[in-house]
Amino acid sequence: MQNDKETRFKPVLLLEGARQVGKTTLAERVLQQSPKCAVHVNLERDALIRSVFDDCRDFAEYEDVLRDRFDFQGDADQVLFIDEAQESRKLGEFVRFMKEEWPKATVILSGSTLTRLFRPKARYPVGRVRRFILGPFSFSEFLLAHDKKHLSDLVLSELRESAVPFISAVNTLSAGARTTLGAVIENQTAIELARSGTALSGWKRTPSGVEIDFIVKRGDTALPVECKAALTVNRKHMRGIAGYLRLHGLRTGYLASLAPYFVTTMDEIRIVSLPAYLLERLGHSPDRR
Repeated sequence: MQNDKETRFKPVLLLEGARQVGKTTLAERVLQQSPKCAVHVNLERDALIRSVFDDCRDFAEYEDVLRDRFDFQGDADQVLFIDEAQESRKLGEFVRFMKEEWPKATVILSGSTLTRLFRPKARYPVGRVRRFILGPFSFSEFLLAHDKKHLSDLVLSELRESAVPFISAVNTLSAGARTTLGAVIENQTAIELARSGTALSGWKRTPSGVEIDFIVKRGDTALPVECKAALTVNRKHMRGIAGYLRLHGLRTGYLASLAPYFVTTMDEIRIVSLPAYLLERLGHSPDRR
């Protein structure tokens, strides 16, 4: 953003991500480091300005509101940051014009559900926006943020069972409390797969038969990934993955759980057990074949 002075009619930046992942903090840090004059509006917190935006009959009125209330000029080298932008019913209709009519301005729209921004009356402005999706820290990134680089290097290096700690805290949870962790592990797995750009898909053989939570495409092969909220893993937990591997003639599958890291070999197949915090290692195990 600091090096785009020569760029005219810049696309509107859409900063998306789940709640509490740091979208606002990230944008504010960038704005603090930028020499440009910035206007920050939060439409979830400021219901009045949200109402004013929604009452605008056209883009010209929207420009008047920004100029009169925030001294923002679309033809000036300024930054407009609208947080929780999806809270406005009308803002989505103006996105294309922010790109087409403002030669110098930089516009950032952030929110956890920006699909709501483009309601039925507002077509998605193809070619006029640029999406950035912010996810939560992976475990190695969390360690780096807390100045634990030596531990982060361990996570990202070759895994060895003796070097990966056990998740001991969950021993204090009842079996009933651990049930909800299954959904948490599935969600975290989906996040890690999405972070790598993997399209999310699953597999179910019959309406009442075996199912696999995620199928990960890696080149010309597929990796089945099953999620379990279990402190220990046995062959019963691996039955679905093993069946999928044999059915499709594959060699390696993954089981994400609360159990320690280990690799099980059954006939010609391998099943890699990954603790939940090591999900970023999906598909990168040295034991993969």
